[in-house]
Amino acid sequence: MALSDVSTSRSLLSYAKVQRLISRIIRNKPFLFSKRARTEPFLNVGCGLFPLDGFVNLDWHWCPGVDVCWDLRKPYPFPNDLFEGIYCEHCIDGLPREWFVPNLREMHRVLKPGGTLRISFCDSELYVDAYVRWRTDRTPTPFMQERGHRTGMQALDWIYHHVTHQTLVDFETLELHLREAGFRDIRRVGFREGRDARLLQDRAERRPESIYVEAVK
Repeated sequence: MALSDVSTSRSLLSYAKVQRLISRIIRNKPFLFSKRARTEPFLNVGCGLFPLDGFVNLDWHWCPGVDVCWDLRKPYPFPNDLFEGIYCEHCIDGLPREWFVPNLREMHRVLKPGGTLRISFCDSELYVDAYVRWRTDRTPTPFMQERGHRTGMQALDWIYHHVTHQTLVDFETLELHLREAGFRDIRRVGFREGRDARLLQDRAERRPESIYVEAVK
């Protein structure tokens, strides 16, 4: 390994330590939220490294642009009927199943009546279809070919282990959970297609694996 690579690795490790320390200090402390947390009309749940302008950016970890460092196992630190819209991209499927629907209920609670939730996940149906088709006739799906999976089981294994999924959904299951949380007018939509242009923030690199759904309070 080159000296420059060692230096870069050490810098990244040091930054990660600082990030964890700051997160522990400010997490779940409303008085440490940024000023934007009280003024922006939209909420971005699980923003990670991709905070959005015009949104209150909420995440478990602190990083530049995060307005609210919060544990999603707790009720959201906002009053009822606050936000015009909520955006959530590949976030709460990383939570254990027992916290999945409670988060949808919290999103419903803090949305204004008539507000829209736009939510996306890895579409589990893609991976299951790849496995079934491979087992049936040894034919790889286009999705398998794009991902370089050589067997159907490799496709299934990816969704479990490549990323931190703990709850798997397809549209049918997500629609059920959204109705349980109180949402209506639930529909599957396309990449960067939907009711409110301000919520069309989908990242292109997640498009091949994603299911996009909108629902109204």
